[in-house]
Amino acid sequence: IYADLETIERRIDKAKKNSKSGDKKYLHEIEFLERIKAHLDSGKPVRSMELTDDERAAADELFLLTTKPVIYAANIAEDEIGNEPPAVQKLYDEAAKEGAAALTVCAKVEEELSELTDEEKEAKKRKLAIENGYDMEKSFASKSVWARIAVIAAGPVFNFLLAFVCAVVIVGSLGYDPCDIDVVKDNSPATEAGLQEGDVITKVNGHKVTFYRDFYFYRAYNADKTLNITFTRDGEKMTTTVTPQHIKQQKYQVGIMMNENCLISSVTKDSPAEKAGLKANDVIKAVDGTAMKNSSNVTEAITSSGGNKVVFTVARDGKNVDVTVEPKKVEVESYDTGFVVYGDRVKTSPIGTLKYSVEEVGYSVKTVIQSLGMLFTGKIGFDSLLGPVGTVSTMSEIVEESKADGAFYVFLNLMNLAALISANLGVMNLLPIPALDGGRLVFLIIEALRGKPVKREHEGIVNFIGMILLVILMIVVLLKDIMALF
Repeated sequence: IYADLETIERRIDKAKKNSKSGDKKYLHEIEFLERIKAHLDSGKPVRSMELTDDERAAADELFLLTTKPVIYAANIAEDEIGNEPPAVQKLYDEAAKEGAAALTVCAKVEEELSELTDEEKEAKKRKLAIENGYDMEKSFASKSVWARIAVIAAGPVFNFLLAFVCAVVIVGSLGYDPCDIDVVKDNSPATEAGLQEGDVITKVNGHKVTFYRDFYFYRAYNADKTLNITFTRDGEKMTTTVTPQHIKQQKYQVGIMMNENCLISSVTKDSPAEKAGLKANDVIKAVDGTAMKNSSNVTEAITSSGGNKVVFTVARDGKNVDVTVEPKKVEVESYDTGFVVYGDRVKTSPIGTLKYSVEEVGYSVKTVIQSLGMLFTGKIGFDSLLGPVGTVSTMSEIVEESKADGAFYVFLNLMNLAALISANLGVMNLLPIPALDGGRLVFLIIEALRGKPVKREHEGIVNFIGMILLVILMIVVLLKDIMALF
C-alpha cells in the first residue's frame, strides 16, 4: 500500500502540472487519482474499490501492486474438510473486503495424493466426497463409459430427430420430389439408351436416387461422366447406360444464375438481364405468362425464345413485377443427356410421409458429408461456408422469396432450412474434431477399448487446441459473411 501511495502521489503532482495548460482531461485524472489515494490512505488495496470498467482499465495502467489479484489460502486438518473452523470464515470475510479470492487446502491430503496413482487418486477423492456428503455416483465422470457415450451422443441424435420432425411437416404438406423423367428428346443419348417419359430413376453410378435433388446434385459436379442408370418402369426394375453428348452450340441466354426454385442468385454484369432490370433475389414466377415450376422450365423458355423478347414475371419485395428481356445468343459447352427431370412434388400416404421424411434427413446428412469432401478437394470454394450472419441473410432471402406465395409457404421454407441446419449440426458434432461431441466420443471409445481413460491433461490439451482452431474458423467465416453483405 505504501509503495502504491508513493506512485499515486507522483502521478498527482505530474497531472497538476499538466492541468495548467487548461486541458480538462487532467482535471478528471486528478479527481480519479485523489479517490485512489484516499482509498489507499484508509489502508485498503485498490482491488477492493468499486470502479467502472473504464476506471478499472485506467487503474490497471497505473501498474499498482494492490491491483494485482491475491488469493488467501488456509491450511486445514483432514477432519476439518467440509467442516471448517470459524477462523476460516474470518479469512473468507477478510478476503472479500479486499476483493481477493480465498480457498482452503489440506496439505496432508495433497501430499498423500501426489504420491498416489491415478486410480488411487480417484478412490481417495470418492472417499473424501462420501465423507463430506457429496454423492460421487451422481456425477458424469463416475458413470460407465457406455453411459457417458450415450449422453454425449444424445445431442447429435436429437439434432437428427428435429430434422425428421421438420421433414414430416414438409413432406406431409407438399409431398416429395421423385426423379421422374418428364421429357425425352428425339435422337438423343437418352433415346439411344431406351429411356422413356415416366421412367423413375432410382440409382446413378451406384449412388442411390430417392429425390430429384439427388440426381441434380450428382449431375452438377459430374456433368461429363457416363451414367449407369437404374430405373423402374411400370413397377419393373431396369438398367441402362447414358453417355452425355458433349455439345458446343449457340444458345440464347440472359445472364442469370438460378437455384432449382427459380430464385435468381446472381446477375452477370452488362448482361441482357442486368440491362433489363432483373436483380439478384428476384424469384421468377412466369415467362411470357407461362408459370415456371423450376429452373429447367426457365432455361427451356429462354432457349426456345429464338432471340425474341420475353417477359419475366418476378416476385420482388412482396410484389409481382414484369421485366422484358431480349436473350442474347452465345456459344456454350454442355453435356446433354437428352432427358429432363422437372422434380415436381407428389403427395404420398401417411406411411409414405414417414418413409420419405427419414429419406429427407438421410439426404441432408449425405449432402453435408459430400459437401465437406468437395470442400477439402477443391470442388467447391470456401465461399460456400456460412456462419450465423450468412444464415440470417439466407433466412431473409427465403422470406422475401416466399412472401408472394403466402405465410404458409414462408413457414414451410423456413422449416426446410431448419431441417437442413439441424441435420448439419448433427453431422458436424459427430465429426472427430477436438472440443466437439465427436472428439469427446473418440476419447470415450478409446477408453472403452483400452479399459482405462486417456489422461485428462492429454485430453484437455487436445480439446484446447481444437477449440482455438474452431474459434479461428468461426471468426474467419463471420468476417466473410459480413463482407458479403456490402
